[in-house]
This record gives sequence, structure tokens and C-alpha cells, in this order.
Amino acid sequence: MSRRSFTPTLSGLGLSSSSRANFKIPIFIKRFFKPPTLDFETAMWEIFYLIVSPKRVYRSLYYHKQTKNRWARDDPSFVILLALFLTLSAIAWGVAYSPSFVSILKLILYMVFIDFFVVGAIVATIGWVLANNFFKKRNSYGDSTIGAVTEGDLEWAYCFDVHCNSFLVIWVLLYMVQFILLPLLTMNNWFGLFLGNTLYFVSLSYYFVITFYGYNALPFLEHTQLVLFPIGIFSILYFVSLFGFNIAKTMTNSYFS
Repeated sequence: MSRRSFTPTLSGLGLSSSSRANFKIPIFIKRFFKPPTLDFETAMWEIFYLIVSPKRVYRSLYYHKQTKNRWARDDPSFVILLALFLTLSAIAWGVAYSPSFVSILKLILYMVFIDFFVVGAIVATIGWVLANNFFKKRNSYGDSTIGAVTEGDLEWAYCFDVHCNSFLVIWVLLYMVQFILLPLLTMNNWFGLFLGNTLYFVSLSYYFVITFYGYNALPFLEHTQLVLFPIGIFSILYFVSLFGFNIAKTMTNSYFS
């Protein structure tokens, strides 16, 4: 019996030629490793207008869809900048309230990977499920609308983009403004409690307002105003908290206990 060499192939693993052809690394990931392709200028433009006029950022979606044939960003520059801002904020918080290398490293990991990426992935997944299963417009036959601009499901990556855009206000108010005002917010008086709780209420509410803009900008979705529903819950919790629950002090203790 002749001996034949055996070389494992993708076909031997059960992958067809079409599957191999479709197995591509997303361009978003590729550009992480190609710095010259990153567009930080556009990312900074988006950061500026997400703070002063969020709707203007989402008006550019139609141009992006027509030129890139996708709703989601194909450039990680925005995510890189936001992660860098969070890292710098974590270092500042650590130096001020827990000045040790290990503590600062843990704070960076928690703020960047847990607060931003992990929580963001969960929120994006919920938004992705809602958008593709409940918010899609229906035709007279009860089917999801199909057309050049609505063909297929909304990308999960776009839902994560919406989270990133919305999280920017969280970074500004809770990682920067709160850091500056923290001695005042944690004072044992009602004014500090009111100021801190209001800061959290405004930041979380504005997060969902920008999230609403993100989904409402898509022409094939409807009833996206339901995204604003958590603000009603926040309003009730905010009113109750004014009777003695200091959110800023509680959150600070959870980070630095």
C-alpha cells in the first residue's frame, strides 16, 4: 500500500469553497493594524458635534450608506479615541483617589473594558434584537419592508456605534465633570446630593436621547421612541433618590472601596 501524505484543508474541516470565500476579516478590524488608514479628523468632528448637535452626525448616515453600502462605521478611529479618553480619565481618577500602579491598572481595565466595551456589547445586542425584530416597518402583508436601503438585517456593528456615540456624553459628564466636582458631590448635605444625582440623571437620560437619534435616523425603523422609555424610569428613581440616596458617593465607594 502506497503511503499518501495527509494535509489538513478547510474542505476537510467541512468548509465549502463558498464559505472560505466569505470568511473575511472585517475591514473595521483590519484598519486597527493599518494606522495610515485611520481617519482621526472625522472622528474628532463626530466627537465635537455629538456634544453640541448630535442630530448632525446622524444626518451623514445616508452618504455613508451610499458610499460604503453599510450603516456601521468601517473606521475604528472613534472607538480608539474614546478608549484613549477613558484611559486618561482612569489614570486621573486613580492618581487622585487610589495612587498605586495596580489600582490604576485595575481602574483602566474596569472603565475601558467593563464600563465601555462589555456594557456596550450588551446594550448593542439588545438594540440589535429590538431593531431587527420589533422596530422594522411592516408592509400591508405584515412582512418587514424590503428595498435597496432596507435589505437584510441591521448590522450589530451599527448598534455598537450608537452605543459609542451615546457613551461620549457619559464620559464627559461622569468621567470628567464628576471628577472635577466630586469633593462637592460627596459632601454630607442635600445640595451635594441634589447636584450629584442630577448629574447622573442628565447623563443617563441624554445617553438614551442620543441612542434614540441613532435608531430614529434609519428610514426602515418605526416606533423607535420606545428607546426613550428608560428615561421615565430614571425620572422616578431620581425623584426618590433626592430623599437621601447619594448616587455619586455610592458609585465612588464601589470603585474605590
